[in-house]
Amino acid sequence: MEKQNRLIVMYTMFIGLSMVGLWIMLLITGQVPELSTTPFTAVTHISAELTTSFLLLLTGLGLIRNRMWANRMLPFSLGMLLYAVVQAIGYYIDHLSIIFILFFGVLIILTTLSIFRRIVT
Repeated sequence: MEKQNRLIVMYTMFIGLSMVGLWIMLLITGQVPELSTTPFTAVTHISAELTTSFLLLLTGLGLIRNRMWANRMLPFSLGMLLYAVVQAIGYYIDHLSIIFILFFGVLIILTTLSIFRRIVT
């Protein structure tokens, strides 16, 4: 596997696993107050993020196994991630959490570069 593909696989797999882990932790520790205040919005948001993480993991596994569909699916999976991180940065801007704003800003840059690099090459 090429170095570029290894980096993309590591990125998709790490982010996919991190998203699942984060939501499990937030739900177990009761840190999603929106489930009480706006339950439908919260459930659909969580579902969209878990779908994104599933597609990132599936794409990463497909790339590891050199499946052609994984190359076609990668821009879509990364696009879903880009939407998720843009939405997340908005949430943390509303809550004035500088560390998370910076973190998600970096993810926006990395994800955009990953999409652009995959489309160009």
